[in-house]
Amino acid sequence: MRSAPTDAIDACAYIPPFPLLIEKIVFQATSRLVTLPKSHPLEQHIRRAATRYISHHRSPAHEMLHAFRICPIDFETIVPCKHRPKWAPSFPIRVPAFKEAALEEMTSIHSEVIMYSDGSGLNRQIGAATVLYKGETE
Repeated sequence: MRSAPTDAIDACAYIPPFPLLIEKIVFQATSRLVTLPKSHPLEQHIRRAATRYISHHRSPAHEMLHAFRICPIDFETIVPCKHRPKWAPSFPIRVPAFKEAALEEMTSIHSEVIMYSDGSGLNRQIGAATVLYKGETE
C-alpha cells in the first residue's frame, strides 16, 4: 500500500504547520487583549505588562506582548455608539432596488452632503467602500 507524504497533504489542504498555527492563535489573542476597552478589568494590567519586561515571575501577558512587540498605544479602540430601540436617524436613507432607479434618484437629490456605500463578500472575504460628497468635493 502506498501513502502520500503528510507534508504534501497538509500543504494541499491549506493546513499551516503546527508552530505557525499556534503563533497565529497567540497573536490573535494578544491583539484582542490590547484592544480591550478601558472599562475592562484586565485593560490596566495589559497596559502595564506592555510597558516593561520584568526579569522574574513574568505572566503570560508579558510573554505574549513582548514576543510580538505589541503595544496597546499602537492600537485604536473604537467605542460603539448605542441607540435606543426606537431611535431613527435624522437623515434620509434610501436603498434603490435597481441600478436605473439609483441613477434616477441620484440626479434628483439636492442635498449638501451625500454618501454612497457598498459591500460585498467573496471566498470568505468581506469588502466595503464608502464615498462622501460635500457639494462638489469628494
